[in-house]
Amino acid sequence: MVGCPGRSRWLLSFLLCLSCLVVRTPAVRADEGGTLDFPETPEPEADVDQRRIGTEASKPLNLRAPNLDWGVGGKVQLDVIYDVNAVGLDPDSGFYREFITGQIPIAGPAADRTGRVGFSPNQSKLYGYMGTPTRWGPFRAYVQINLFRTPTTTDIQVHRLFAHWAWLHIAYDYSQFLNVATIPNTLDYEGPNAIPETRRGLAFLRIPLARLGRSNGFYFAVGAEEAGVEAVLPTDVVARNKIPAVVARLIYATPTTDLQVSGLYRRLQFSGGGFDTKTNGWGISVQGSFDLLDKDEAIAGVIYGKALGSYFQDTAGLGLDAAPDGDVMRAIRAFSAWVAYTHYWIKTLSSTATFGYVYLDNNFDETPNPVGTYHETFYASMNLIWTPWHPMDVGVEYLFGQRTVTANTAVLGETSNLDHRLQFSVMFKFEVSRKGVTKMLTPATFRP
Repeated sequence: MVGCPGRSRWLLSFLLCLSCLVVRTPAVRADEGGTLDFPETPEPEADVDQRRIGTEASKPLNLRAPNLDWGVGGKVQLDVIYDVNAVGLDPDSGFYREFITGQIPIAGPAADRTGRVGFSPNQSKLYGYMGTPTRWGPFRAYVQINLFRTPTTTDIQVHRLFAHWAWLHIAYDYSQFLNVATIPNTLDYEGPNAIPETRRGLAFLRIPLARLGRSNGFYFAVGAEEAGVEAVLPTDVVARNKIPAVVARLIYATPTTDLQVSGLYRRLQFSGGGFDTKTNGWGISVQGSFDLLDKDEAIAGVIYGKALGSYFQDTAGLGLDAAPDGDVMRAIRAFSAWVAYTHYWIKTLSSTATFGYVYLDNNFDETPNPVGTYHETFYASMNLIWTPWHPMDVGVEYLFGQRTVTANTAVLGETSNLDHRLQFSVMFKFEVSRKGVTKMLTPATFRP
């Protein structure tokens, strides 16, 4: 995943100003048991002095204000990685610190780089958050940075940045097309190939439809997000983004189930060089996470549509939303699916098995490509994670990937290759926080 810190500067400036404005707002009710998931204003707590909260506004940077939650935390992580074959289509690229099946070379010098070892601190991160009740509903903000600006170097990036105010959410964060509860617990940073875990600027409304208890139930969300078109274009042809992508979601959330049904629409336009094409991109998705037994968890997701190459974790950045088909640009039909299961052997020892599959119906594309044009990939991983004490995790993970390219772009007569990878990780987590009357949960539960 490649970050875009320049794109995030306007959001960061806006959130800093917004947080100062909101914290000045007199709060009238406490947020009992709230999380960043569900923005309704709950009932007040009996042991909170409502007169004080209703008459004394929080001051900017007043971290002791009675109605303010805040926290700063992070993780220090080191990964030791061994590649049996190779990842990286460019033979001159550095060692890939995340397992991207779309980057497995088919043949040639890039595929000859076998048996390599790499070290990576890139998953280390630092985050901060704050939240306060206001007369219009609870306000929450969160920012996270890590070192994964590129897959082969150690460079800082803004990874997530968002603010929630009642029903309104604005962010540079994961696409609304993703249910973040379906991100498996992998040690590798990339995760399964099929998941739409790309990040972009977005805004949406999350509207409660029904409540099951105090903080969960049915929700409808609708919003817009950046819709950068990715395509390998003929000479003199340009892609034009005149409207953002629109995403609508129906969400069902309980303490043991998180299910999301989503629909996406985007408009693609290409002109110049003899092309004048307008086509529709769309997608439908069902994604869910389900708690089973004592602490076990099952995850599943499926996506189908057109012009979704820029959304999948594996294909983002490869120009696979659309391709030339004669004298028009044609949206590429796409399918992806992933499943995962986490099992706790004992309280301090767990394993997660994950499988993913991506298929693009792009055999019509005859554009020459010396490294082969992505057609389908398989992904599988299995790990064992030990928690000797709460702030520390130690784990080992096996990963497998296979990449197949279109028959029109075979590399040295080959259309498929695979890789095996082993990763050992050790991490230390920390947090310093103050929980006021809003009782926010830890950032692990934050979701768009």
